[in-house]
Amino acid sequence: EKGLCEIGSDFPIALAIAELRDSNRYHDWTLELRYLLFRYEEHLSASQNFVNEQWSRIWEASAAESIEHIQPQSKGSHQRSDSDIFVHRLGNLVLLPPRLNSKLQDLDPVEKADAYRKTGLNQAIDVAGRIPTWDRAAVEKREEEILAWAASHWAD
Repeated sequence: EKGLCEIGSDFPIALAIAELRDSNRYHDWTLELRYLLFRYEEHLSASQNFVNEQWSRIWEASAAESIEHIQPQSKGSHQRSDSDIFVHRLGNLVLLPPRLNSKLQDLDPVEKADAYRKTGLNQAIDVAGRIPTWDRAAVEKREEEILAWAASHWAD
């Protein structure tokens, strides 16, 4: 039987992190994205007892209904640019309960902050605390934090 380390040796975590950075994580990666954000929520909740009824609703819904663009798709850049947020980057995505996600979809981040705080999800509460500043630098910073955690968590 091969050990997990041997199985994963062809795709080291550093390579995975490089692939995730500054890339479209919304299309063609939604199941993996939900898993990554779920595990990140577990990490953020480590000092608490991780029981959250929101997760069952998130997992039962389609990824499109539960993955929220903090900077809305309709108001952000779908391409990389110096002046706009690349809306599909990992740092601009957060999981929310499905009905809330569809309710907030086109609002500016400032208008979403209170709803994020009420979810009980640590990553949404964290994002709310970073608003009213939600620009490319904020997206990049959050993305780097998630990737640093993933690199540490799944270290080779």
